[in-house]
Amino acid sequence: MKILCINPNGSIEVTDAIEEVCRKYALPNTEVEVKYIKEAPPGIESYRDAAVSEKYLLERFEGWKEKYDGFIIACHSDIGVDLLRELTDKLVMGIGEASMLFALPLGHKFSILSLRRKKFLKRKIW
Repeated sequence: MKILCINPNGSIEVTDAIEEVCRKYALPNTEVEVKYIKEAPPGIESYRDAAVSEKYLLERFEGWKEKYDGFIIACHSDIGVDLLRELTDKLVMGIGEASMLFALPLGHKFSILSLRRKKFLKRKIW
């Protein structure tokens, strides 16, 4: 089995860490390749960041979809998961969805911790 794990942001450091985890936990008969979107923002911190990332993800996916048996989106916001599911019948899994589905039977509550928070402009509502 050949899986593509996609880091939808432009951080090579994050991508390297993702690749280390993929190599550590992949089954022996599973080949995992890790790619990132170098033109994307270094982190996905806003809807704009997500939209920019999805634009480049969509462009590249046409070249990737026939080469792999499944896809992992390695961003807890699951950027592009629904988009890719629309474009292929192959498995597309986001780490956000996967972690939440795993947490549900373990207890009645769970939390999501984030590294950063985008500062949004405060607007006056009339």
